[in-house]
Amino acid sequence: MRKKLIIRAIVATLLWLILIFTALVDFRTVVFVNKAQKKISNVATQSDVLENTNISNIAKAFVIEWATWNSDQNEYNKRLGMFIPNTTIDINVPDGVTQSVVSANIIDINKKGKNIYNVYLLVHAIRSIPSTDKNTGNTTYKTKDLFFEVNVPLKTENESAIITGLPLLVNKNIKTGQINDYKDFEQNNDSKLATFITQFLQNYYSANDLTNFLDTNVSIKSIPGWKLESIDNLSVSKTKDKVYVNATISSDNIKITQNLCITITKRDNKFFVKSLQPEF
Repeated sequence: MRKKLIIRAIVATLLWLILIFTALVDFRTVVFVNKAQKKISNVATQSDVLENTNISNIAKAFVIEWATWNSDQNEYNKRLGMFIPNTTIDINVPDGVTQSVVSANIIDINKKGKNIYNVYLLVHAIRSIPSTDKNTGNTTYKTKDLFFEVNVPLKTENESAIITGLPLLVNKNIKTGQINDYKDFEQNNDSKLATFITQFLQNYYSANDLTNFLDTNVSIKSIPGWKLESIDNLSVSKTKDKVYVNATISSDNIKITQNLCITITKRDNKFFVKSLQPEF
């Protein structure tokens, strides 16, 4: 009798061990599958990347042709015919008026359904309008900068993007940014730092070697074709390792402003540049 009880106890123990082992295997399998599915859902396939690239390229190319015109309607329809054959677009442009596109940039790509997309673009165009003086007969041209947003409908077939309608002028309300002015930085009163930053930027904008200005293992290449005109503001962080610079540079008598965020270090009473960025 005692022997039977011992055998029953051993069998029961084995059954419990088998059940526990099976449960653990099932749990690990579920966790592994969930992790794999999560990774797959977060990674774009090569086909997705190619499709989005084709959509972006075709939408931009089409909008550039659509927003570029003169008074020649035949020429206009010939260009648009590369994207929408056998379609005639009426356009009434006064003689001498022209419009050309400076840039067309993707704002958003909205997938409406399977292989159906709306692509939103921000377009910068320049319109030239002639004006003739009644007294002299001389014609001058006035130009207008135009910024507008459009929605381009298209679909994809076999990874190719196909235009399905004309661009619609829209107001997408794109998000705008603001340049950080680092007001929490303090005006620099260290003449040695000012001299170092000035010399560094003079060399940076003159395609000169920067080795003596850079910290160990830092690689920053100088820029050809420009000249440092002035440093208009130089302020430092409270930790003294970050420098915010407003500088004026020039090329061919054209002057532009640069905002530079320079991380520095000091060693053996000398300054060295660790990084150069548009913002901290």
